[in-house]
Amino acid sequence: MEIVYTGKLFRVIHKKNKQEDKKIFEIVERPPGVRLLFINTHDKILLTNEYRSELWWYDYRLPWGKTFDTISEYEHFLNSHWDMHDHILYTACKEWKEETWITTIKDNWKIVHIDTLGATIKRDLYYLSISQYDNSIMEQELEDGEDITVERYSKNEIKQFLLMNKISESRTKAFLYDFIYQWV
Repeated sequence: MEIVYTGKLFRVIHKKNKQEDKKIFEIVERPPGVRLLFINTHDKILLTNEYRSELWWYDYRLPWGKTFDTISEYEHFLNSHWDMHDHILYTACKEWKEETWITTIKDNWKIVHIDTLGATIKRDLYYLSISQYDNSIMEQELEDGEDITVERYSKNEIKQFLLMNKISESRTKAFLYDFIYQWV
């Protein structure tokens, strides 16, 4: 494996195929992300409504965030052989405190899905479920430039968001679609 380019959030890797032809695969890698699925006792899911500059409008999303701010932090983490799941939970706690107004307990969080992008573009998304939490109101700790509101929506309301393309992130759309239609 040879790293041929490193930017702030991405790196490009050349990797030889293990088969006899020894073709070189080019892989673009970015640190994983987290998505948080808050479900309350009334079977409502918390979504954020946030302004996305790449879309030029507001988009509904699960609360989310980066696991590392730079690719060099991610590389350092990988070289340290620390546990990725522990880091994902740590990052999820950080994002929950920044973007939502809910108080919760870390112990009842669980990773319910890891979405892998593909063979040549690597950016895993970890989806975490939080089903027991306190509804106490806290103040959001948004980063500069973030414009995010939060609200809970029913299964039927989220179905409508999906049908009306009000949720733009395709990976989260697929996750929510699967989750809602399997929701009992």
